[in-house]
Amino acid sequence: MPVTIEFQVKGAAEVLDNLKALGRDVAIKAQRGMLRRAAKPIEQEMITRCPVGQTGNLANSIRISTHKGVGGGYFVRVGPRAPHAHLIHLGHATRVPRRGYGGLLQYWGGYWAKKMHGQFIRGGALTAQPNPFVTTAFEATRDEAVKEAARYLEVVTRRYARRPPATRSA
Repeated sequence: MPVTIEFQVKGAAEVLDNLKALGRDVAIKAQRGMLRRAAKPIEQEMITRCPVGQTGNLANSIRISTHKGVGGGYFVRVGPRAPHAHLIHLGHATRVPRRGYGGLLQYWGGYWAKKMHGQFIRGGALTAQPNPFVTTAFEATRDEAVKEAARYLEVVTRRYARRPPATRSA
């Protein structure tokens, strides 16, 4: 169950249509580059907000990937690829094993509890509270992402507008 943010930048289609006049490959590269540039501040914010455990695998697994959409166009995904990311993002219930892991095991009127870290932990209780670092990072940097996309398209249009017509690919 991946916890990722998917988005497309609306309004960029007109600019990309104009870039197609410079060449189809230019438009494709510009669209993918724009989406990756827009996702960069979101990725950085996710890494900053991500809880870091002993190994740091969750923060190290945050990636940006662009994909071709069904109706044409591209979209971008930003988020952790670690298999336990949804457990951190959504929270989860604790499983209390009957054997192993040490601790004193007791049966309390319909459920098993285990004394761990000085307190009894009830199996099935929501003990790992949700930490929605993915969605909060996206909400915090949404405007900055759109500005980055606009800056990138501005640079690309200026760069390709200066090229002489003979070097443009059709």
